[in-house]
Amino acid sequence: MSPLDMIDEILDILRRRWGLIVRVTLLLIAVAAVLALNTPRTFEALEVIQIERPVVSEDTVEGVGAVSSARLLQTIEQRLFTRESVLEVAEQEQLFADAPGLSEDDRVALVRGAVSLNAVAAAREGYGDDGTISVVRIWAVWSDGETARDLAHIFATKTLDLSASQRLETAQQSLDFFKLQEEKLNGEISAVEDERETFRNENILAIAGSIESLRSEISTINTRMFELDQQILTAQGEIEQINSADRTSEVAKLRAQIQTEALQDDIARLEKQKSALQDNKTDLEAALARVPVVERRLSDYDRSLTQLQNELNVVSARRREAETAYALEAQDHGGRLTVIEAATVPEYPTGRSRKTTVALGLIAGLIIGGGLALLLEILHPVIRTSGQMTRRLGLTPVVTIPSVGEAGRRNDWRRNKQPPLGTL
Repeated sequence: MSPLDMIDEILDILRRRWGLIVRVTLLLIAVAAVLALNTPRTFEALEVIQIERPVVSEDTVEGVGAVSSARLLQTIEQRLFTRESVLEVAEQEQLFADAPGLSEDDRVALVRGAVSLNAVAAAREGYGDDGTISVVRIWAVWSDGETARDLAHIFATKTLDLSASQRLETAQQSLDFFKLQEEKLNGEISAVEDERETFRNENILAIAGSIESLRSEISTINTRMFELDQQILTAQGEIEQINSADRTSEVAKLRAQIQTEALQDDIARLEKQKSALQDNKTDLEAALARVPVVERRLSDYDRSLTQLQNELNVVSARRREAETAYALEAQDHGGRLTVIEAATVPEYPTGRSRKTTVALGLIAGLIIGGGLALLLEILHPVIRTSGQMTRRLGLTPVVTIPSVGEAGRRNDWRRNKQPPLGTL
């Protein structure tokens, strides 16, 4: 079959089945029109927020920008879409005034599905991702354009307010934490200093001098005790000499007794001095034995104090940074959020328009109608022309007899267009 013959047959089918095609097309156009009318129209509004960098750089004040904007935005989004916040917005905007019987769960689900936040990451510095966000897009989709705009604006305003309050709250919490840490470390340092001073006072002898000085004092005491022993022995020898002497007169005996008593008093005095020196020597020896323990304990105290003081210095520096960060946030000099594109009332609804839906129905009707016409021709094949007989049967008709009937007699124009009853 040549292309021209195929075109002729297609045109012939269309002439015979144009009524079916038109009916199917009109039916699908009607269906598409009903769908287009019943499909709710939705409008989409957009508000764009830019996250500005802090006025004071993060290298100058480490406390500023300690929380990444990605984490901050995540926290804000969680607070934005809480049940209470969503219901408050729905009540404020009277979103469901036409559906009073709608449950709170359905209202919350509809609002959450209608509003979305989309964050755009900032350009990276180096190879690391610091979680910095440059732009936040807030989309709102609703059946009314003004309501969609109001929703986008309300959630954008809430985002700005929550960002400011969240950053200020974070700065306040950091400042309070470092203040508590500073007070705690000061208390620990005072406690260690008091404990060290008490221990030092209890072991004053072991701290008064070094080991050499203690040994020197003990040596001096030993020398002094040796001298006292010599004096005691000398006095005892004198007493023995006095007692061994033969005295007959009473005066001599009385004089000897007086000398003996004086020497005994000297011996008692020397013994007392020796006992005092012995006690002092015992204390010094005990202190000398405790010197390593005391020095080690004092070294532990000093090491603890040094460590606590270093921690205090770090915490004090962080506390000053937190104070600076809090002051910057309180003065709105931190990383701020600014609306760079306010939401407007959308002019056209989103999605497919009604005209497009009807046009698709028209195209579908033509395609389906043509398909049905072709299917009917395939299911009921009829040889209508001599060309078809030649192509299909390989026979060339000699005479073509037109179809004659009552209807043909009544309508000449229709009779002339009837296909032949048969061919020979």
